[in-house]
Amino acid sequence: MAVILQRNIHVEVIGEIPSGVKNGVNAVFSTTTPYQNNTTKIYFNGRRLVIGVTADYTEAPPNNITLNRIPESNDYVVIDYHKA
Repeated sequence: MAVILQRNIHVEVIGEIPSGVKNGVNAVFSTTTPYQNNTTKIYFNGRRLVIGVTADYTEAPPNNITLNRIPESNDYVVIDYHKA
């Protein structure tokens, strides 16, 4: 279950498991609520990923992210972000 923290000007979602099929083919995953651009932090099997087209993932607001490394069924993906 994700932890939601409310700070001065934003609400931070921590530890959300994004929706999407982990099957070695799907690369697009979604957050439950829209996020603020450039606030996502994604962890793939415990390793924090780097945002960017030539890096590990890209954002596709308002809710989607696309991973450059496609997860298999036994991989673990978690996302932190600021709600829009």
